[in-house]
Amino acid sequence: MDFGVVLRRPIESTRLIRQVRLNLPMRHTSFSDKVLDTGGVHGDDMPRANECYAYFYVAGSFNPAQITERVGVAPTKSCVEGDVIERTKMLQKCSRWQLYSRLEKTATLEQHVLDVLAQLDAKSSAFKQLSGELGGVMELVGYFYADYPGLTFERDVIGRLAEYSLSVDCDFYYLWKEDHAQ
Repeated sequence: MDFGVVLRRPIESTRLIRQVRLNLPMRHTSFSDKVLDTGGVHGDDMPRANECYAYFYVAGSFNPAQITERVGVAPTKSCVEGDVIERTKMLQKCSRWQLYSRLEKTATLEQHVLDVLAQLDAKSSAFKQLSGELGGVMELVGYFYADYPGLTFERDVIGRLAEYSLSVDCDFYYLWKEDHAQ
């Protein structure tokens, strides 16, 4: 059965994902359970928990205000094609309309996806039409300081992603330091 869900892996994180697959056991545990002393990876000696979030987005040549009006929901973030990207001199190549999970970054990716889907469900007809027209994406982002806990979606979650014709894009960053492994 084809649910229409496409898993994509960005080129820039392929090496990081390969490292995760080669070096870490795949276990299904909570992100908040995984803490590792990163030994100052980010300028401190405090332990860091894995962090993740998820968001829905559409991208293209459009005015984000019109998307907001159309779906009746305010975005968490939006930008217009040609805007300057923060902290860079580059310009946005397209407009984007994004709706983020409302959960803390220590929640599991699965919980984040469910929260975003619940927000889409509030205006399901509008989001289904929008996603079908503009190629909606469920973006998953994980910063793994301890290990990779694995990612599993129950059948009903896959079905819900398919209802919105969403592709799934995973950006996972493995930030564990080799010299702190025991």
